[in-house]
Amino acid sequence: MNLPLPTNLPFLIHDPRPDARACVSKLLSDGDSMAVKDILLVLGLYWPVRVWFSEPVTIRVIPRWLVTETSEDGRWKSKTRKIQETADSHVFRSFFPHRDSICYSFRRPNRTYRYQRQTGWYCDWLDKVIRYEPVIRRNQKGELKA
Repeated sequence: MNLPLPTNLPFLIHDPRPDARACVSKLLSDGDSMAVKDILLVLGLYWPVRVWFSEPVTIRVIPRWLVTETSEDGRWKSKTRKIQETADSHVFRSFFPHRDSICYSFRRPNRTYRYQRQTGWYCDWLDKVIRYEPVIRRNQKGELKA
C-alpha cells in the first residue's frame, strides 16, 4: 500500500546535517515506490515521526506512575502504572530494524545510549498506517534580539 509523502518533507531539505539532507532527497525521489516500513526507518533516524492509524492501536510506552488521588496530608494515596496506551495517532521517537521487521524505540539515542543495545517494541500495526509526518521541532527559546 503506497501512502502519499508528507507535505512538510520539503521543509527538511535545509537541515544542517548532510546525512539528513541526503535522506530527504532520497525520499523525495524514491518515496513513492518505497514501503512504509522503509520510509519510517529512514525518517526515524533523524526526526520524531507522527503516525496516524485507521483504527485505534495499542502502543507500549515507557512505564510511568500516574497519581490518581492524594490524601489530606499531601501524600499519594494510590498510583497506577501506565504501560500502554490506545490511540489513533502517536509520535514515535525513533525506529530501528530488527530481523525482518522494524521496532519503535522508547527514546532517542543520546551520547551514552547510542552504543547500547536499543530497546523497543515491534511495529505490528504497519498495515493500519494511513498517514505519517516527521515532526519539525520549533526553537523553544525566542531569537536573541541585539
